[in-house]
Amino acid sequence: MVIHAPFLLLFILSCTAFYFNPNEAPVMGVLGLLFPLFLGIHLVFTGFWLYRGKKFGILSTLLILVAWPHFSSGLQFGNSQETDATLSVMTYNLRMWYPHNQESREQMKDDVFGILEEHQPDLLFVQEHKIEGEYAELPFAYRAVHPMYDSRRNGLGIYSRQPIINSGFIEYSESRNGYTGFAWADVEIDGKVLRLITVHLVNTALIPESYQTLGGEGSELTQEQLESESADIYNRLASAYQVRATQVKELSSFVADSPYPIILCGDFNDTHTSYVYKQMTENLKDAFVLKGKGFGDTFNRMNAVPLRIDYILVSPELNCHSFQVIDVPYSDHKPVTASFTLPSS
Repeated sequence: MVIHAPFLLLFILSCTAFYFNPNEAPVMGVLGLLFPLFLGIHLVFTGFWLYRGKKFGILSTLLILVAWPHFSSGLQFGNSQETDATLSVMTYNLRMWYPHNQESREQMKDDVFGILEEHQPDLLFVQEHKIEGEYAELPFAYRAVHPMYDSRRNGLGIYSRQPIINSGFIEYSESRNGYTGFAWADVEIDGKVLRLITVHLVNTALIPESYQTLGGEGSELTQEQLESESADIYNRLASAYQVRATQVKELSSFVADSPYPIILCGDFNDTHTSYVYKQMTENLKDAFVLKGKGFGDTFNRMNAVPLRIDYILVSPELNCHSFQVIDVPYSDHKPVTASFTLPSS
């Protein structure tokens, strides 16, 4: 019991972390990320208490219900896929068109075009995209692309088979590493206007291979090196959570002020246990929760741990018919697709 107590506290805190603004409590952002770890530890202790026939095992089991919001948004079973949708959507972080699986850029282009040909999305939202040259020329009639990432050649994009009637780029009041804003476009489909948003929230600038603590190569760490690496990892994570909290506040405000139904897609660099996700799903529906299956893993660089950090969120007026994460290795992210019907009025 004495050993379980601190882990039980950490489990409860990680369950509730998404209620806390990381600008006010940065440690809560990190605890939210570690929710799967603390859940696993809690389940082990719970099984032990139940096996020993201790009454505390019943209480420990009931406390798992505290994590229900994370279960309901993180793991889906048996959602049916419908085929009568009228609008298909895809989001894809393209890694600046540098292949993740060591193939050539020319082959990656062929592969990506193959995905577009197979799935035929009506709307495509892209991040880490080349907005000039051959890689910007995707098979859509209309596009709105905007530079970001400290380069005029790279940025965010929205591609559409229907007319784009307005578009723009909103800069955040706080940015880092070139993650300066989000792009939007208004598109008219069947006489109805939708507001489309493509977003890429700031990353942690954390490369796991650079840290022996996270599995990087190198000799055995000394205690001093372990403490130094751990502190650096925490500081990078906490700083990123704070910046994303500011960015999501401004993004949420833009969504709330929209005169049209919203389709928001992109790379949040954050999981469903985060403050960012909680804020964005206050007024928007998560297509994965509605029609997804499994964990919805979208990140190719952490195969041992399923990470869903790419999202398709929509206004409640849109009815979701299907959802799929396309399991391909071309980028370090997987393309995500969903289909919808538009509001009737």
